[in-house]
Amino acid sequence: MLARYAPIAVVMNEFYRMLQLESRTTLYPVEELARLRAVARVPLR
Repeated sequence: MLARYAPIAVVMNEFYRMLQLESRTTLYPVEELARLRAVARVPLR
């Protein structure tokens, strides 16, 4: 389970870091999360 979600957690952690420390206009990583979700086969809920 950890291996499945680890890449998604890394992307989200980087997004939150950039949002808090660099710019509030940081774009949400939609495309990268969609790609990782497809690779990990995580369903949308």
